[in-house]
Amino acid sequence: MMRRQALFAFMDGKAEEVLRRGPLIGMLLLITWLGFSRMMAEGLGDAIYKFGHETLRAVQAWENYGFFAWGGFFPLGNTYMPAGQSLQSTDIYQSYPPLYLLVYWPSYHFFGEPGFRAFKLVWSLSYGVGLGILLGTIASSCFTKAATGYKQLVFASAYVMTISNQAVLRYFMIDEPDYLGLFLLLLAVVLLRNRWTYPNALSRRPWRLWMVWFFTSWTYPILGALNFLSLFALQRLRLTQPILSSLRRLLFPLSTGIALYWVQRLLVNVIFPAGLKGSSLYERMGLISKDTDSHRGVLDALRFLFWQMSGTSALKSGVALFQVIEHNAIWVLGVLLFAFVFAYSRGEQRQVVLILAAAQLWLLIPLLHQSLAHHDWIYAIHFVPTVVLGWVGAMELFLPQRPGEIFAPWMMGFVATLIWAIQIRFFLVAYLT
Repeated sequence: MMRRQALFAFMDGKAEEVLRRGPLIGMLLLITWLGFSRMMAEGLGDAIYKFGHETLRAVQAWENYGFFAWGGFFPLGNTYMPAGQSLQSTDIYQSYPPLYLLVYWPSYHFFGEPGFRAFKLVWSLSYGVGLGILLGTIASSCFTKAATGYKQLVFASAYVMTISNQAVLRYFMIDEPDYLGLFLLLLAVVLLRNRWTYPNALSRRPWRLWMVWFFTSWTYPILGALNFLSLFALQRLRLTQPILSSLRRLLFPLSTGIALYWVQRLLVNVIFPAGLKGSSLYERMGLISKDTDSHRGVLDALRFLFWQMSGTSALKSGVALFQVIEHNAIWVLGVLLFAFVFAYSRGEQRQVVLILAAAQLWLLIPLLHQSLAHHDWIYAIHFVPTVVLGWVGAMELFLPQRPGEIFAPWMMGFVATLIWAIQIRFFLVAYLT
């Protein structure tokens, strides 16, 4: 009898939760379908190779030569390389570990290029949805205090801003470790926040949290290094012991991922004395004596705030000037709003989450400004959390939630929908016409 009552109580609780979240889920599914179906109708599936065939070429090279032919590294470029073609080690790019491309190999191995294209499309759509869910979770945990309808609205606002963001949608047309690295970082931050909120639920399996941080570091060692620096610096602050302890335990998986990448890289360079292809750290940081036409200073790396399309400029793109201004305003104002939100945020947990999810990524500007200036359309993905959390957090800062008031949630929903419409329209015009 007791078990039956407990079962009924559990089912009633689940039914109540479904009813409470049903409208939110339905709304998010609808707006996701509206955006993605419109882009598919405008030829999104045909634009997968718009910015190069690097991913396909890498998978084809692994298929023809074997994955371990160059220690898992791969060539860059757009030209298909048949198995009989002579290949030098200096044609192999050493800066990217292979983990972020391994997911594509089975689709090509079993189904060829059509299977690769189909998987790439589905995978990219899923990436956008997943990143929206993670940023929505972080926003709702940082900018609300209780499980209310306002919290659902915060989640939905961050979600729709994310899935329509230009840097996120570019993932459909290009592959870089930055994208998967950022996704794993946000997942790791969400798990870390849950560990602080529900310590008993995660205390038995802390290895799950450590594994995500490890894969974040191994997938994209540059991001792993930034995480390590940030966590090490946070150890110097006067935080509560549980937070300090959890942050200290993350240093080992992060350093292990970085070390594994460098061991792999050093071994391959030993096997191939001619070396592999790739720029040095000093070049990526701009610490070189000569100047280049595409880099005029450290702050030149901020160009991604205004234009993120490779091979053209805003004036030569054919996009209406007013559309460019609208899109630029979302990014620039989002960054400025995040600075205000972060400066006025209270509570050490919230501040640490904002640092790990967004603020620490701005270290890329002083540390890798040469790479950003050359590849701003790629690195822009790192600053999506800043823009999204800036806009959503500003609603809490300037329009605080109060019981019985409707204006604040109405404005948040309106602003989120407006940003979604501007970003979707800009992507359709700039990328799919």
